[in-house]
Amino acid sequence: MRNLAAKSAAAAKDTESLIADSIEKAELGVRIAVETSSSLSEIVTGINESSQLVSEIAESSAEQTSSISQINNGIEQVAQVVQQNSATAEESAAAAQEMSGQSQMLRELSAQFKTKGNKG
Repeated sequence: MRNLAAKSAAAAKDTESLIADSIEKAELGVRIAVETSSSLSEIVTGINESSQLVSEIAESSAEQTSSISQINNGIEQVAQVVQQNSATAEESAAAAQEMSGQSQMLRELSAQFKTKGNKG
C-alpha cells in the first residue's frame, strides 16, 4: 500500500505540474492572441487610411482630367479665333489693295474731266 500511495502522490505531482504547464501555455496563447488582435487592428486602420488616400488621389486625378479638358477646349477656341482673325486680316488686306487700285483709277478718270474753275 505504501507503494501505491507513493505512486499516487507522484502522479498527483505530475498532474499538478502538467496543469501548471498547461495554464502557462494557455496564458501565453492568450497574450499572443491579444497581440495578434492588436496588430491586425493596426493593419486594418492602416489599410483604411491607405484606401482613403487612394480615393482622394483618384478624386484629384479626375478633377485634373476635367481641368485639362477645359484647358484644351479653351486652347482650341483660341486657335479658332486666331484662324478667323488671320482670315479676316487677309480679306481686309485684299479689300484694301482693291480699294487702292480703284482709287487710283478714280484719280486717273477724274483728271480727264475739266471743271469750270479749272481752265486749262
